[in-house]
Amino acid sequence: MAEKVKTIYGPCALVYCSTKTGTWRIVRPQIDGEKCVLCGICEKYCPTGVVNTIKMKTEDKKKAEGRVEIDMTYCKGCGICANVCPHDSITMIDEREA
Repeated sequence: MAEKVKTIYGPCALVYCSTKTGTWRIVRPQIDGEKCVLCGICEKYCPTGVVNTIKMKTEDKKKAEGRVEIDMTYCKGCGICANVCPHDSITMIDEREA
């Protein structure tokens, strides 16, 4: 029987997220607060871990309140957050427009 080889991705991801982006990013994510339901999927898929979903307690249990923050110092502009968002609340805009 062939031995299974375990692939470790951790160190690569740590180096990727610890490096400041600088001026080379071409596009950046922009969040539409009206469409966002604070599901947290963008936070789970972000390879650099710069997306934070902040939820606040409300009296109405059916309505979520809060915001999504992205640390643009380390965001690489890869667009994964926009691609995985089921509500199309994240769009990638040109860095020069921001």
